[in-house]
Amino acid sequence: MRTDFQITCDPPFARLRLSGELDLMTVDRLQDLLDQTDLAGCTVVEVDLEGVTFIDARSLGLLDRHQRRLAASGGGLVVVAASPCHVRVSELAGYENLHPGPGTRRRLTLVRDRPLSSEGV
Repeated sequence: MRTDFQITCDPPFARLRLSGELDLMTVDRLQDLLDQTDLAGCTVVEVDLEGVTFIDARSLGLLDRHQRRLAASGGGLVVVAASPCHVRVSELAGYENLHPGPGTRRRLTLVRDRPLSSEGV
């Protein structure tokens, strides 16, 4: 299955929409996107995981570390939407902090309607 990564940066905010499988084959691309948000000066990152069909522990750990690092510097990474797959796997792995919060309203709006890169993963 193809994995799509869409990103917009409007510092201090970044918005990521991820769909497909997040696994060993895509974790480096996810790391690159999170690094791009840092370099752009984005301290608040909203993540839409509603289209995720598979996520592994390495990807969850990466999101968790980025969330903790941003929180330590006064920012944050917030999951605004998540697929049932993401919710279940993150729950089993102990990453409930990566669930959409109660009352989280979907606010994710992308400026670009295509992936940042034309290469599919």
